[in-house]
Amino acid sequence: MLSSSGTCAETPTSSSQWHSRGSSLGQPNYQHTLEAVREACLALGERSIDTVLSWLLGLTGVDALHLQGVHLVSLLEAAFGTEPVPAALQLRTDEEQATLLAQVDFSGDLPELVLRLVDAGGPRARTEAVTRYLYPDTGYIGSYPDHLAERRAALEPVREQATEVHAPPPNVASFLIELSDALDEAITSERHRD
Repeated sequence: MLSSSGTCAETPTSSSQWHSRGSSLGQPNYQHTLEAVREACLALGERSIDTVLSWLLGLTGVDALHLQGVHLVSLLEAAFGTEPVPAALQLRTDEEQATLLAQVDFSGDLPELVLRLVDAGGPRARTEAVTRYLYPDTGYIGSYPDHLAERRAALEPVREQATEVHAPPPNVASFLIELSDALDEAITSERHRD
């Protein structure tokens, strides 16, 4: 996976390498791959963060599609904590940050990682964060407008906490307003379709 120097040594790069040997359906073996990436990252420590980010940015086509919904950036944050991963992401370009947001889990509450990126990031990452929150690559039960309304309601405590704890940086405050407005527009649009 990752060499001791922090470079990608045997990282799978073709779609055939992502398949398990015994899989008759040719489905990716995510569990094995994720466990191998996790073990390699833990063995190398924080310096592996940049290696994994670079590797993710280098994936194209089918290889990138195989990792859709795996949320490797969120897994890195779980392994190394809330400081080193956002710091590594903030060193990336706006376009790279936007690309890497595809590997952040937006299925629950708005990730703190996203707020930190929005604070220091550019317009492309900000737009991608809004899109990922609206469409988090997860299923839902019921109507889509109701699902969006639940997401909107879940955002309110984040907005309140951001202003209660400390005045949010202007980028974060305006992002939270933009995200709330985007949710309101999507809810209204979807209810008119019904």
